Amino acid sequence: MTAPVSEPTDLALRAALDAHGGLARWRQIAFITANVAFDGVVWDAKTRDHPLTSARVTVETGQQRTYLTPFHGDERRSSYSPDLAAVVGNDGRVEAARSHPRAVFASDTEESAWDELQVAYFTGFAFWNYLNLPFLAAWPGFTVDEVSTVGAWQRIGYSFPPEIATHNRAQAMYFDDRHILRRLDYNSEIFGGQPTSHLLSDYVTVAGIPFARRRVIVPRDADEPVLIGMTFAGIEVVDG
Repeated sequence: MTAPVSEPTDLALRAALDAHGGLARWRQIAFITANVAFDGVVWDAKTRDHPLTSARVTVETGQQRTYLTPFHGDERRSSYSPDLAAVVGNDGRVEAARSHPRAVFASDTEESAWDELQVAYFTGFAFWNYLNLPFLAAWPGFTVDEVSTVGAWQRIGYSFPPEIATHNRAQAMYFDDRHILRRLDYNSEIFGGQPTSHLLSDYVTVAGIPFARRRVIVPRDADEPVLIGMTFAGIEVVDG
């Protein structure tokens, strides 16, 4: 399915999308796949009952679908869509599934570990967002709320449409002087609205699109755009 993107009217966003390969090229891409390794306190704590250290992640660009393979066993994979999280065997048999998967997180505590379907849902929507940005901002229903300068970077504040599962509706992207995405800010609802920054580095160009090979997710001060320093989670693209 082709991504339902259209040329944005905001000039700053148009410059950013052009710097990332352009919408014409993006429309030709149906899937993004990468082998990734995970680290950080969130992965360690929340996936401790179902350890997640590495996986091959595939996201679709035209609809909200994510798959992690292997998923707690060589013969299994996770499957994500906004209204369904599942674990599927290589034979296609659904081993476990949960509709309306986000609702389960309402009873989550700081000490509790996630079950397999919580892991499938969280990694599913998070990776779908991460790997599709900044082009997601050209989807129907996205709005640019503010464009400003923060140090040497340009900040674009925007809002997600309600049909897209994400950390929270109002977020921000930061671009360097080449219009390459370097940081995301959001308040993670699943973690009680924790202000969070997501830092991108070590870019490589694949099929005409630049992708960050290293992502570090850290807490952020609630009142000022200041990073606190602890690494919540790290995501390293090891190839692909």
